[in-house]
Amino acid sequence: MSIRFGADVLLHNASAFLANRNYAFLTNQSSVDGKGDMVLHSLLARGLPPRLIFAPEHGLYGVEQDMIPVDECRDPITGIPIVSLYGSQKEHLHPLPEHFAGIDLLLVDLQDIGTRYYTFIYTMAFCLRVCAALGIEVVVCDRPNPLGGLRCEGAEVTEKFKSFVGAYSIPVRHSLTIGEFAKFVLLSDNLDLNLQVLAVQNYSAATPYADCRNFWVPPSPNMPQISTAVVYPGMCLLEATNLSEGRGTTRPFEIFGAPWIKSAELCRHLNELRLPGVFFRPVLFRPAFQKHAGNLCEGAFLHITNENTFEPYKTGLMLLAVLQRLYPEHFGWRSEPYEYEIEIPAIDMLTGSNRFREKINEIVSLEDLNEFLSVSNEFTSLREELRMYPL
Repeated sequence: MSIRFGADVLLHNASAFLANRNYAFLTNQSSVDGKGDMVLHSLLARGLPPRLIFAPEHGLYGVEQDMIPVDECRDPITGIPIVSLYGSQKEHLHPLPEHFAGIDLLLVDLQDIGTRYYTFIYTMAFCLRVCAALGIEVVVCDRPNPLGGLRCEGAEVTEKFKSFVGAYSIPVRHSLTIGEFAKFVLLSDNLDLNLQVLAVQNYSAATPYADCRNFWVPPSPNMPQISTAVVYPGMCLLEATNLSEGRGTTRPFEIFGAPWIKSAELCRHLNELRLPGVFFRPVLFRPAFQKHAGNLCEGAFLHITNENTFEPYKTGLMLLAVLQRLYPEHFGWRSEPYEYEIEIPAIDMLTGSNRFREKINEIVSLEDLNEFLSVSNEFTSLREELRMYPL
């Protein structure tokens, strides 16, 4: 039997969910049906347009780069009003009660990528809080987690370091679908909310994403392939450094480097660690934009050799420790504001505490990373309680 995403379940009988409803739609271009059509357009074709669109980071059509405020007022294709939930100020991340005037239902369909830093789940969570306060029903169309539903990796965020790239205390690789995360929000925030999650049909938590659907729609400009999502839990850490994480190339997060790196030397040291499921190949590249734009960089291409054994977060942490050890005069942490925060260092926001930054000089072996990788028993138990799909 074929796998059907939550959006396909919705569209099979859309009138039953949406007829005579004044609904808002939290969505972007990653919300496509099994034919590849944007769900928004499929709903319009059925005569069921939303009254309002909420758009997450990068905008409705995923045009804007990371940390670029989005000022959308109306969909240029459909003419439907848009409220951007990624504006120029931190306050713009949260919808206002007045945005829901006349709305009796919120529909959510977004492709998450299973990593704590990815902001779509927090945009949804902030909407759920308002809906709970106003008594507005919510329907979430579930989609598979590209990293699967079996493995968690990376310690949770401590309270002091919560941010828009870690608003809840979950592991870096959390293994939840967006529907399961919606249920997590209800429990975590103790919300009284009428929530319905349209589950993925004929799906198990062990099913590779490529077996779910034969095409991938990038949910953001620098998430072009499923392989990008797989490496992202570790390679996103480079955003907190002065290295290029490959933005401005055709393979962001798989390519990384800087003008002062010696690629052969770096790859030799990394491959000698025998990190599971990965091989580092020396590369030279010239980013078209962002860090080191226009400058020749040396670095590596991260090849996944075994996705079942690959540990992306451990790989990313060890990479930073090797860079610090090899290039102490050049390697540095990001000093500019990051995701609306000016006081907390970006690396602390991403790792969830200041411990890794303070101990990086002491990390010489994989065993030294254990404290940063462990997932609490509390989350492990809660994750099983939230599980919607068989293993």
